[in-house]
Amino acid sequence: MWKVFSIILVTVLTATRPAPTPISIPKIPEGETRVLKVTVSHKEKMSPGQILNLNAAAKQIETRVHWEGTGADRYLVYQRTELLNNNCTAKYIFTFLPGAELKMKNLDKTITSPGGKVVQKEFYDYIEPLLKYPPILQHPFTLEVAFRSFDLTPGSRRAFNLWLAPNMIMNMETTVGNIETVTLSNGKEYKCYRIEMIPNFVDTFGTLTDKLIRPIVPGYTFWLSTEGTHPLVKYSGPVGQVSPIGAPTETHEMINYTPGG
Repeated sequence: MWKVFSIILVTVLTATRPAPTPISIPKIPEGETRVLKVTVSHKEKMSPGQILNLNAAAKQIETRVHWEGTGADRYLVYQRTELLNNNCTAKYIFTFLPGAELKMKNLDKTITSPGGKVVQKEFYDYIEPLLKYPPILQHPFTLEVAFRSFDLTPGSRRAFNLWLAPNMIMNMETTVGNIETVTLSNGKEYKCYRIEMIPNFVDTFGTLTDKLIRPIVPGYTFWLSTEGTHPLVKYSGPVGQVSPIGAPTETHEMINYTPGG
């Protein structure tokens, strides 16, 4: 009897879990650029490890989208440039595959010193068969691109895999909330779709453990404009791509936007 009950219980708990589905290429116009200001709360409570994370984190972010190629070979390039708290500059160039789906091809990352010297260079290939990456894969920095093609109806949910490092991929879920009016620190107001993202630990720890730890796991909130092609207006989440419980909160606010065309 207990075996049957356990099967029924697991089935009920997992029945509503969304399955990963392909992410469509969003219709972002050529040359769209944004500038975001970054602020961090509760710095006085930071641990030594969190301070190291903050030194390597951004204090200002600029993004640019452009397209290369023609016809069936046309593909998206997303560029993100960060001015870091240590005054270095980090530049990320994400290249996506041609086609109707938003699939990462590679990432070229360069960090330069204030004097222009290259101090770090990294390249990641996301389509190398030997690496066996899952097909529905995004980077934390490409989420603002991916979310723009999601169903933004309140209550809709999506699942996908998030690449954090070559040996660290997490299952994530998003839920779209109600439309909100967001007032930024510069006084500008935007009507936005609110998207909540949380890790899904079912595959790693099992269903019951996932249910128990979800309430204490840090969440990530994104606000996308209801207008145009839904650019990211605001983001709030723990400092760092992988942050422990109790990490300070970092907030990104759009301070400049050029829609492109």
